[in-house]
Amino acid sequence: MNLVAEGKFDLTPLELLEAAKTRPSRLINDVLIRGTPQVFDTYWKYCDFLSAVGGALRVHPASIFVRGSCKIGFSISPRIPRPPDTPKIWRPITNDSDIDLAIVDADFYYQVDDEIQRWEKDNKAHEFQGDEFDEYLARRRDRCFYCCRDYRLPDVVCVSFRDAIECINTKDFCDHRRPLTVFVYRDWWSLRRRYQYDLRQMCERVEGGRLPAPP
Repeated sequence: MNLVAEGKFDLTPLELLEAAKTRPSRLINDVLIRGTPQVFDTYWKYCDFLSAVGGALRVHPASIFVRGSCKIGFSISPRIPRPPDTPKIWRPITNDSDIDLAIVDADFYYQVDDEIQRWEKDNKAHEFQGDEFDEYLARRRDRCFYCCRDYRLPDVVCVSFRDAIECINTKDFCDHRRPLTVFVYRDWWSLRRRYQYDLRQMCERVEGGRLPAPP
């Protein structure tokens, strides 16, 4: 793992897997959270982007960072897809790849989560069926890590938050216009626990042959 121009990390999938096994806390704290994402030409463009997002959501820019494939150049998703889909892990970023945003702010988290839980109560969550029930279960799993994801929200919940995100043109700051996917966490410890869980799942599934080894 080498820090190169503009604060970007030069990291291969094999190096990441090895770091996930031997130094997961160092990998999370000093690589996956810090540094300039691959899709931004300069560190200052990245700072401008974070300021734009923070201004739109009224969250301090220091509480926001880019995670996922646009950060390191490839996916580390530990999810095992249903056939005939192929695993996403190790897949390089493309022009269509989303920018995954992590927002770490207790007030913002509780604002979003409270609105979700009120909607679930009003709509009798225990009666959900099909895709609606699957999304409800996914939101409950995320809540174990004090996390909310914007793409798992019901259509009528947190509309102003999602409208603000959609108004941000990423092409003003990075290489292409990319969709934004937002993960909201209550605190940094919750985020780190989620990263630790995902990295552990990734290592176990690669070693068990359920996910492909890094190229």
